[in-house]
Amino acid sequence: MADVRPLAVDDADSIIRTFHFNLHNNEEKPLVPDLTAEEKEKFAKAERELADEKARFADGELGAVA
Repeated sequence: MADVRPLAVDDADSIIRTFHFNLHNNEEKPLVPDLTAEEKEKFAKAERELADEKARFADGELGAVA
């Protein structure tokens, strides 16, 4: 998330609280509800890159770090 926007301690605390809430409830609140369109685009790109990296690791393309 810090690649998308600078985070203050209050922001991080809010994200952690919302994540915990989402784990324990049947409701899915956005972790950061007030993202701008540009920030949403950057966040979506970062999520895609992470998903691609996880898939490559699962396929054995990425090895363990020594």
